[in-house]
Amino acid sequence: MRSTFLMLLVSAGLLLSQDLARTAREFSSLESVLHKSELPSLPESPILEGPVDAAEYILGPGDVLSIIILATPEVRHQLMVDPEGNLSIPNVGTLTVADLSLAEARSKTMNLLRAKYTSREITISLSKLRTFRVSVTGAVYKPGLVTVSGLQRVSDAIDLAGGLKKKLSVLSQTQQTQLDTPVRSEITMKTSQIQEEALLRQNEASQRNIAVQRKHGGRIPVDLLRYQLTGDLDANPFLRNGDVIIVPSRQESGSQIDVNGAVKAPAIFEFAAGDRLGDLLRMVHGFTSDADSSYLEIVRFSGKSSMATTLRVDLTDPQNWQLPLQPDDRLYVRSLAKYHEQSNVEVVGEVLHPGHYAISQKSSHLSEVIAQAGGFTPEASLKNAYVIRRADEDTRDPEFERLKKMNVSEMTVNEREYFKIKSRELIGGMGVDFVALFEQKDFTQDILLRDRDLIIIPAQEQTVKLTGQVVNPGLYIYKPGETLNYYLQEAGGYNWNVRKSKVRIIKNKTGEWMKPDDDTVIEVGDTIFVPEKPERDWWMIAKDLITVGAQMATIYLVIQQAVN
Repeated sequence: MRSTFLMLLVSAGLLLSQDLARTAREFSSLESVLHKSELPSLPESPILEGPVDAAEYILGPGDVLSIIILATPEVRHQLMVDPEGNLSIPNVGTLTVADLSLAEARSKTMNLLRAKYTSREITISLSKLRTFRVSVTGAVYKPGLVTVSGLQRVSDAIDLAGGLKKKLSVLSQTQQTQLDTPVRSEITMKTSQIQEEALLRQNEASQRNIAVQRKHGGRIPVDLLRYQLTGDLDANPFLRNGDVIIVPSRQESGSQIDVNGAVKAPAIFEFAAGDRLGDLLRMVHGFTSDADSSYLEIVRFSGKSSMATTLRVDLTDPQNWQLPLQPDDRLYVRSLAKYHEQSNVEVVGEVLHPGHYAISQKSSHLSEVIAQAGGFTPEASLKNAYVIRRADEDTRDPEFERLKKMNVSEMTVNEREYFKIKSRELIGGMGVDFVALFEQKDFTQDILLRDRDLIIIPAQEQTVKLTGQVVNPGLYIYKPGETLNYYLQEAGGYNWNVRKSKVRIIKNKTGEWMKPDDDTVIEVGDTIFVPEKPERDWWMIAKDLITVGAQMATIYLVIQQAVN
């Protein structure tokens, strides 16, 4: 009985080990299946400017087409156009697709497949772009062959060739000397200036007269500047196998078009064959808002003549936008006179709402703007208010500008007097009496305002200023009706070295210097100037008097002798 139990136990162990081994093999098999079912990595996505246009893309050797036929069983092909331009489809046949558009090749391939397969579900797509080489010659930094794809344009090939040459003038050159000794190794630098007549110059590449020479003939113009300014893709075409890109140097003179006036980006452009009026207007981004877009003037030379004529072109006629241009044409777009002219004045100081106010030229009066500003505050000093005209044509004084450049010693008496008066004058100050206008209703003072006028309403001043040779110079509280003598007493009287005969009152509003007496009434804001006596060298004065006396005595003796 015991032996039977042991045999059953051994048999159960063997069966268990076999099951474990089988489970391990199945797990390993499942793991391998899972690894095999991983999706293959996708090819790197090309850089595209948008979906491929089947009508524009031209096939060539190296392009890969994907063909899917939903039949039983399903048929899938990844086929490359061979170097001879043919596409070989297994079990179907061969057809030539080079130099056909993708749309044409798709139609041709579809016809061939439908002769073999009855399925209507056939898909043909471009799965990989070919690469090929084109030649870039002329004014680029690295002329030669560059590798491109069928969806790259002329500008891409030029960039791969180092880009267009820029205008360059070399003003100096640097020479290097390598010094090697057992002790050290160093490079010495020596810079030499090149004389003006020996300048090394590099011509600038043309941006508008580039051409693409096709392998099978034909020459396509390329205008990269028009492409950059307007986004016109026709001016920057796609590349094809065997293309040769020719980049000439820009012609410096005799081949330009100047667009000026009321356009958004005035410029001088290199002339390109086939230029039309509309092309240039788009390149300057159209008209400004103040342009008179109804017409345009073209100043044009006639043949080899140096005489120019002016053509007036009606831009309201769409056909005129196709007008061919000629080298050295100058285009002028005029602005509308006084278009949305904005005129404003500024009010500062003691009004309820200081700031800028819009006016109508030749119709807005001073009183109207003050009313818009809410009127005066209680602290406003109408007596000291004034208007400054800041228009250049009214404030510019050519004579005063001339005198400012001269030394005073070079001026005549009249010129010095004029210069002194103008130096004290408030530039642009208008002769307006605010008290007469706003308190006495004298509307002869209600002047017409102009653009940029500044209206200043100061606060009422409460002080009088004493300066110069008084005991306590400074500011003193203004008292209406008080005289010069009152303020002198407030300041402690004159100093010991005062020059009383030269005391002057400087009026606050006009800056005028007045000669006062003791009873002259001082107004608010006035300045009382008390000068000091000039220093005198009495010994020198005595010497001068003695000299003059001796000279007069000599003259007297000479005359006396002559009479006798």
